[in-house]
Amino acid sequence: MARRPRGGLLVPLILIAGGALLLLDNFGAIDVELWDLAARYWPVLLIALGVDLAFGRSSVERTIVSVLAVLAVVFAAFVTFQVFAPDEWTLREHAVHVDLRGVTEAQATVCCSACSIELAGPAAPGVLIEGIARVRRTSGLSQQTSRGASQLTYELVESRWSWLPRWSRKSTESVWEISASQDPTLDLSLEAGGRIDADLTGLSVTSVEIRSDEGRSRLVLSSTNAAQYRVSTPELDLVVPSDLGLRVESAAAVADPLPAGFVQSGSAVVSANWSTAPVRSTVVAGPDVEEITFVSLDEADTPPTAPPET
Repeated sequence: MARRPRGGLLVPLILIAGGALLLLDNFGAIDVELWDLAARYWPVLLIALGVDLAFGRSSVERTIVSVLAVLAVVFAAFVTFQVFAPDEWTLREHAVHVDLRGVTEAQATVCCSACSIELAGPAAPGVLIEGIARVRRTSGLSQQTSRGASQLTYELVESRWSWLPRWSRKSTESVWEISASQDPTLDLSLEAGGRIDADLTGLSVTSVEIRSDEGRSRLVLSSTNAAQYRVSTPELDLVVPSDLGLRVESAAAVADPLPAGFVQSGSAVVSANWSTAPVRSTVVAGPDVEEITFVSLDEADTPPTAPPET
């Protein structure tokens, strides 16, 4: 009886080593951007496959089927892990801290497709942005800072693997908690896959963009500077200081009836103190905004009460 040819060991050893490294990285035992390395050095697998075919005496068909089977099992195990593993196994925390260094104007962009964003309270003196960004191990986090003589541009962006099945992505369970500086004039952009809760009280914002894919977001407006707010979120609670003049450029999105102190003016909703307020701001609602609800500062600061027991 003819003996079956033995396959080479090179490719199996590479697969075993790669799987072990990925498992250690998922459990936090090592902290290496393995997928970045794989994206750069994947041709090594082709070289190993060729060496295995040349010296391992395996047939082409057998080698290809074996490699595809192993890759399918690894992919299925990886997706299952991402779906069912607890958050403490799949989330990594990154400390965010950007110094001002004397700048008087700043632009800040915070973007995460797999989280919600909470911006509350001023940052420490001399700091533009600080806080905690939580990202999954299937995501990368990039920070870019550009400084001029008096200007600072900062971007904090999460990148996700688009090839993962959509149902396997926990899109809104992680929360980024950040604070921003009150000192420089600030152009701010917040974008999240989940809700956004931004308290801009006391911030010298001049332009703010809010983009949220799902959930009910909340925006506390600043009365420090005149600003334009561009919002794109399904539902929005808008907290308006009493001394701020406000114009909302989408009357159709404002919940009925209009709140006290606001009147409709054409296609806009305008506060009664618009012409006399020392600071006036504008909110431009995008076409995907379904509802804007006005909330007073007193209501925003009051915690919700529990329903009466029956």
